[in-house]
Amino acid sequence: MNNKSYELVVSNNMKYVAGICWRNKINDMYEMKVWHVNANQMREVCELFVCYDLGGERFAISNDGKYIATAQYEDFDGGNLHIYEIESGETIFENVSLRQIQWIAFDEFQTLVVGTEENGIFFYDIFSRTLIKKIKGKKFFGENILLLNDKKIVYNGRSFKASTFAYLSASKTPVGILLAEANGHLSYYNNEGKLYWKTDCLDLGHFVNIHYDRNRNIVLGVLLNSRKKENERMNFVALSYNTGEVIFEHPIDSASYVFVDYSESVMLVNGKGRIYTFINNQLEEDIY
Repeated sequence: MNNKSYELVVSNNMKYVAGICWRNKINDMYEMKVWHVNANQMREVCELFVCYDLGGERFAISNDGKYIATAQYEDFDGGNLHIYEIESGETIFENVSLRQIQWIAFDEFQTLVVGTEENGIFFYDIFSRTLIKKIKGKKFFGENILLLNDKKIVYNGRSFKASTFAYLSASKTPVGILLAEANGHLSYYNNEGKLYWKTDCLDLGHFVNIHYDRNRNIVLGVLLNSRKKENERMNFVALSYNTGEVIFEHPIDSASYVFVDYSESVMLVNGKGRIYTFINNQLEEDIY
């Protein structure tokens, strides 16, 4: 990769990574790249320019790597929601009726999920271009995890309330759920709502990415400490699945990150062209 920096998203099946370079814009269209993930390698598939709006999580890639969705916030005149066919670069779907779009995502059924600031969450069939349903809530994490408002998550028929001003991330394990709070702890609850453990590593920052590694039964995370200098703000950690104890920590570049599972391990990919792989309690580094 060149010296550009990209904001990243990963498909649900972790086969594709997409990135937008917000510093490279032509006629209000932003540069986007798509990579195919094979084992621990990243192969660039395409480059195109798309409509996009900074802030939030307003772009997504489908599981088959064929479609990219992007959105713009637009407060008064309605948002601008696009779905692009990657191979041709053509727009196959556009909706300008939604307002205050905060985030978008594809689910495993090729449904486009759109979250707005005040009007709930919309589910669109990307092939028929029709609205399937609308629900109340702030964000849908998938796997029946719903952020109802900034401080409340509903999962498995139970409610969880953040002790700080907001939840940032959530991830499911075979027997429970991991919940990360802004300026707070990472907590692990079982499916019955009982607290297993809570992290004690706020000196490293708060969790902005979390991932359960099924192959090795550990929890991986990226932490941000905004009080530190820019080049010292981010850390990678590996946690004991049973206790939440930090078993490994390492400083990493300040960048956008996504976790990518593959058969042998988990990659941590950043938007500056680096790949970190946690193997044998070592964080190996490569480029793509």
